[in-house]
Amino acid sequence: MARLFAILLLSVGLSACSTLTDMWPSSVPADSSLAGDVSVATESQHSAFEAGAENIQPEGQLPAKHEQQESAALSAALDTLDQAQAAQLTLAQAWPMALAHDPSWLAATSARQATDTFRTQGLAGLLPQIQAGYSRSRIDGLRRQPWLFGLMRESILEYDSSNAYVQLQQPLFDLGRYHTWRWAEARAVQGDADWLAARQQLAARLSDAWIALLGARDALELRQALADSLSAQLAGQEALFRHNEGNVIDIQQIRSRLETARADAIRAQASLDVAQEALQSMLGVPIGRGPGQRLPVTPQFAATSSAPATASDLTTIHPTVLPPLQPAQLVDWLDMARARNADIIAQRASLRVAQVDVARAASRHAPTLAFVANWSKADSENLSSLSQRTNTYVVGLQLSVPLFSGGYDTALHAQARAQASQASHELDATQEQTLADVMRHYQGITGGAQRIRALESSAQSAALGLEATRKTHQFGLGSNLDTLRMQDRLFNVRAQLNQARLEYLRARIALLAAAGIPLDEIFVGQAFEH
Repeated sequence: MARLFAILLLSVGLSACSTLTDMWPSSVPADSSLAGDVSVATESQHSAFEAGAENIQPEGQLPAKHEQQESAALSAALDTLDQAQAAQLTLAQAWPMALAHDPSWLAATSARQATDTFRTQGLAGLLPQIQAGYSRSRIDGLRRQPWLFGLMRESILEYDSSNAYVQLQQPLFDLGRYHTWRWAEARAVQGDADWLAARQQLAARLSDAWIALLGARDALELRQALADSLSAQLAGQEALFRHNEGNVIDIQQIRSRLETARADAIRAQASLDVAQEALQSMLGVPIGRGPGQRLPVTPQFAATSSAPATASDLTTIHPTVLPPLQPAQLVDWLDMARARNADIIAQRASLRVAQVDVARAASRHAPTLAFVANWSKADSENLSSLSQRTNTYVVGLQLSVPLFSGGYDTALHAQARAQASQASHELDATQEQTLADVMRHYQGITGGAQRIRALESSAQSAALGLEATRKTHQFGLGSNLDTLRMQDRLFNVRAQLNQARLEYLRARIALLAAAGIPLDEIFVGQAFEH
């Protein structure tokens, strides 16, 4: 996982702003470095990032030339890595699987399909409304009519009655229908914005699950390396004891730490299983190849060795490739977030819907005017037209003026204004939270880089100190307990270093998401369109 972190960080961290042509080496030799170590970047890699940094636009928009170069380089690198890891699942392969299975994303897709129908619904209110009807009935009865001298005359009724009509109504002046159409358009736009926000959230959740898996695998391999180292030391001490050169105290001290390391490895294995299950739940398919098999996944932007971690990896410290953040200034990232953040865009769309809803509620107080045309044909429609056939044509204007609705329209208007105010405050809260997140992630990157360098220096010092303590003990000038303490210190520093690297990577991805850069396009190596 050494090159895993380096290449993933390089590809994701600068995918929005630098050329990646020279990012990956043509071949990556396999080694046995511990998960979390990162190979040393070449000078050409750093110069490529510096060259790309000079063409960053301050408003967060990428030059088209750099978009094409970045897309081509990234896609080529991913193709190479996919061929190298053909038997394993890549992040680019996991992305369409998550799109096809993740319940939250499927719910968002269905919601978008539902809101998209609002466009047709709103337009329908402005178009002519045509309706037709036909009725036919059989009349059987007795009719009584006053006659001479107070007498009643009776007659039997037996006849068929029919009525057919066609009516057309076209609104000429109707603010309610007009604002309903505007509201429907705004609601459809909001559905699109919510869908894009859900897509971004899915990409972020997938990357979080991936990073969690890397961290769990890191922890397991590190603890296994510690256990292997202690096991080798125990075997050496037991051999010395058999030749009357060791003592029981040293053996017991090593055995105690070995059992603790094995217990920690068991716990790390359980954490890895949980991380694997979390990723599988998003993809909807079992990823393991069989009972007891480890998760056959490879991070998309990495070319890692399949060799397991060994005890010597505890003292092998590879410097982490930390490409410069582009754009480098915090104000540029804040501007990008204001303009492109998916949550802010969705909240703006929600505010627009609420504002149009206010106008729609106010329109209930306005009069309406409609053109009406009607044709009807009746045969013995009633007793007065018995045995008569009539054709009627009506063309005219229909004016409707609302006078009193019991206070309903006034209350509805007040409710709409309050909801618009609520949406405005929610937009302000979303913007403030997003900008705070951008600042936090930006500080996490800048401060995280310094922390990684400090931990690398500390790990190097601890490794040298462990080696010196071992040599001192071999010459009889130190104790075995001193060696174990130095080894524990090195292990703790290595664990902190691995965690700092993952936190740095997580902050980098989170900053891209907060700035509105589509993470899914990074996964599949496509160019940015915004």
